[in-house]
Amino acid sequence: MTNYELPTAILFDMDDTIIAYDVVASDVWRIVCDRFARELQGIHPNELLSAVQEHRIWYWGHPERHRRGRLNMNLAMYEVVSGAFYRLGIDAPDLAREMADFFSVERDAQVCPFPGAIDTIRTLRDKGVRLALITNGEAKGQRKKIDRHGLAQLFNHILIEGEFGLGKPDEIARAAVFLA
Repeated sequence: MTNYELPTAILFDMDDTIIAYDVVASDVWRIVCDRFARELQGIHPNELLSAVQEHRIWYWGHPERHRRGRLNMNLAMYEVVSGAFYRLGIDAPDLAREMADFFSVERDAQVCPFPGAIDTIRTLRDKGVRLALITNGEAKGQRKKIDRHGLAQLFNHILIEGEFGLGKPDEIARAAVFLA
């Protein structure tokens, strides 16, 4: 048996570390495109999905758009769909809003903790390791995930970008968690 010492504290990220968030996005976009493509004359669901995926990559690939988008996910999803529509030569802002809203609801329904993540965190907490959660994003959506999955009682401190005003990788945000 290996002897090891646990760290005194661990800093966790939430999305795609504890909670499967971005990893469900591609499947949800497929569901959305399959459902809504029939409302677009001559557009096959795979064509719509391809445009959404291309625009998603472009949208989230720029640091400033990424920061702005994660602080207003509803607007970000609308901008992704609108950008995909633009690529396809479609002018349908109401349908873009409807698709973005449907995506958000469907994604929320599919988001769940990774297998073993909560048990691992509980084990660490029960062994006396101080735990902090730092997550980027707007306050309401991040708090909703924290509440839904019972994460608040597992951590000694939680820092949400939308509540604190700064997020990862900002040095001040990381320092704030360690100073708490």
